[in-house]
Amino acid sequence: MAEWGCAPTLGQRLLLRAIYLPGPEARQAWQAWRAGGYRGQLEPGSRRLLPLVQRRLQAEGLAEAGLPELKDAYRRAWLNNQRLFGIAADLLRQLQAAGLRPLVLKGAALAQRYYADAGLRPMTDLDLLVPADAALAADAWLRAHGWRPAHPAFDPRAHMAIRHSAEYAAPGGRRFDLHWHVLADCVYPGADQAFWEHAVPLSLNGVAALALCPTDQLIHVCVHGMRWAALPPVRWAADAMQILRVAGGEIDWDRLLRLAAAMRLSLSLHAPLRFLRAELAAPVPAGVVDALAAIPVTRAERRYFRLKTSRPGRLGGLPLTWHLYSQSARASGRGPNPTGYLRYLQHAFNLPSPWRLPGYALRRLWETRRPRAEP
Repeated sequence: MAEWGCAPTLGQRLLLRAIYLPGPEARQAWQAWRAGGYRGQLEPGSRRLLPLVQRRLQAEGLAEAGLPELKDAYRRAWLNNQRLFGIAADLLRQLQAAGLRPLVLKGAALAQRYYADAGLRPMTDLDLLVPADAALAADAWLRAHGWRPAHPAFDPRAHMAIRHSAEYAAPGGRRFDLHWHVLADCVYPGADQAFWEHAVPLSLNGVAALALCPTDQLIHVCVHGMRWAALPPVRWAADAMQILRVAGGEIDWDRLLRLAAAMRLSLSLHAPLRFLRAELAAPVPAGVVDALAAIPVTRAERRYFRLKTSRPGRLGGLPLTWHLYSQSARASGRGPNPTGYLRYLQHAFNLPSPWRLPGYALRRLWETRRPRAEP
């Protein structure tokens, strides 16, 4: 996978193979993982796969399913998810009563629809989506009911024009991410119309809500996973495999290809789907992988994909943010310029003024050099 810089590591690939390949190959991958010494240096991405590893080892009748780190990982995930589901259900009820119609994104929706066991899909936060034209109303309601943006300098109108989500916090340690766009790659009017039109029912702790349909859930998981991190992201691969295993027959591959072309997501879908098919024998039609590779892409699209999936260079994330700003400025009919870029960075990073940018940039550059858990 030389064309993208955020592919799972060898240790992560071995765990994925131990979970998803047929019996003999799964056992071989597990033995290779144990022999490789990865157990003593578990990083957060691999740690989040441990509940699935335990379930597979149990199914294979291996005594190693009782390893303490495996049992503890499942127990912690189950308990933490029950707490998060409770918070999400309460918030859903309140937002619905206020006339908003949230859609459940990411972990909570995946755990409910595709994992069948709350302990198999560790979560760290909650993600709810509202229509873009209701985002300001949602922000006002949240502020009126004790929720505050995690960043004090958050300017909702400016931020919502250039980003796809923001974190909110409330007393008692409650936190969640409010989304007004599904994808960070697609922040423009009408970007989510197809997702809303094909949304499906979801029940979360007895509260009726919405979730992405299987096709759109697969798109979201794959595209979201195509981002560089100091610790390569891997959870997207497990999520995608669960979707394909549970609802593979519901995937509308023709629609996926149409959306990939219309939303300029072909590169961000081709790389992960090819990986899943080649590494994990995923039921992804070869024709789909070939069709994604054949979709015409511009130089700007290739540059964006390279920037978002590669380790930042000496300039840190500035080339990526300049690309995003330039695309936004051109889409709005304004040409990119230095002043506009500084304002873009200010609001993108929730800073009170552009003068705070140098210090912030230095901190971010330092942080990109340090390993962090998956978002």
